[in-house]
Amino acid sequence: MKVNWKRFAGLFLLFNVVLLLSGCGPVTWLSDALNIVTIVSGMAAGVLTLISTLAPGILPVAIAAMIASIITKLLGGLKDIENAVNEYKANPQPTTLTKIEELVQVAIDNATSFLNDIGITNAALQGSIVKILELILTELKSFQSMLPALGAKAGAKLIITVPMTSKEAKDAYNRILSEPTGDAAVDKALAGVPRL
Repeated sequence: MKVNWKRFAGLFLLFNVVLLLSGCGPVTWLSDALNIVTIVSGMAAGVLTLISTLAPGILPVAIAAMIASIITKLLGGLKDIENAVNEYKANPQPTTLTKIEELVQVAIDNATSFLNDIGITNAALQGSIVKILELILTELKSFQSMLPALGAKAGAKLIITVPMTSKEAKDAYNRILSEPTGDAAVDKALAGVPRL
């Protein structure tokens, strides 16, 4: 009997996708989701550390206070996402999944709003914070793209952006903190931000 290996490989892949979409893969998804939230929270906390180090010198106190308020709001939203994911983990319900989707969208909207109106005039500082915010947005949008898979019907077409691994995200963040900006005060402040 001749085995059609291409057909076998195709069926094997289809079987694994069905297992993932039918609920046999949420444990991995939930772990990934919590890892993303933890890493993004660390990045946001790093921005808080950075601005508190540079105010009132390079960064005016009013701007620092505004940024701190926005980042604190983002951190609160990330904590809400973590709580909702844990709730979903304990009792997977469509309403909880909808809640997670809404919370992630709010976090993306808040980060995007801040990115569009950052209000920092120091180019070196602005560049570093923009890079961190873009990294945060990349991870949140990847996380958001995974959510429909949990509620999808078999055969549904999904586009999922695979998030960075924990190591990749941490390395990208740490590289931003280590890149020389050309501004000695900003470089010194970046050096003082805890690495992930």
